[in-house]
Amino acid sequence: MLDRRPFREHDLRAELLLDDGDCVEVLAPSGQRSKQRFAGGLTPLALHAFAMTPTAKGLRLDEARIERAWPALHADLTRQTVALAATAFARHATGPTPGDATVFLLLGELHAQVAADAEPRATPARLVRFAFEALDHGGHAPVLDRCARCGAPAPDGALVTVDPAAGGVVCRACNGGPYRVMAADRAALRAMLRGEPDAWREGAVTIFARVIEGVSPEGAKVLARADAVFARR
Repeated sequence: MLDRRPFREHDLRAELLLDDGDCVEVLAPSGQRSKQRFAGGLTPLALHAFAMTPTAKGLRLDEARIERAWPALHADLTRQTVALAATAFARHATGPTPGDATVFLLLGELHAQVAADAEPRATPARLVRFAFEALDHGGHAPVLDRCARCGAPAPDGALVTVDPAAGGVVCRACNGGPYRVMAADRAALRAMLRGEPDAWREGAVTIFARVIEGVSPEGAKVLARADAVFARR
């Protein structure tokens, strides 16, 4: 369940990411009230089995039942924020396509990992990695280890500048970029992208959001809003 919103007095409009990679919009008649046909309230933090019928006005959602839930995602605000932000990122930034289940699988993997994390503090790093993998799959992975324009290596200990329009780091010889990223912050980001959740540091999600705003402006907004929640923990 990528998104749901009230429609008319009792219905819902919903956007679903299917296990074949398709992204569809459906109408759920009486979706705001029915507890039998839509058990679990069509929560976005669960894996559902859906029954749908094509109609002249589009797809109608006839039934939804939860096949797998991750109760731990509701246990604290950090886990819940990571899972919801990843779901929103999948909706805005990745362009799911029929026959390609990669984003569906990545999202399910993230839910399972976040639910299993012993330390909720580490879970924001998983959000960064999910966003990177989703963008990488779509051919828009940000560049953090070299200049995105000329390919010159960016030394590990160097402060760099980032140009979102170029897709990452831009060296001084290529006129640099509008955002500065300290060496420690870039090192933390690269570690998170390698799958090291303990590398997370405060503000890292916002930095990554700035890096990707050129290729995914809505996805960048999702990450920035999530980081604002992390900062209030």
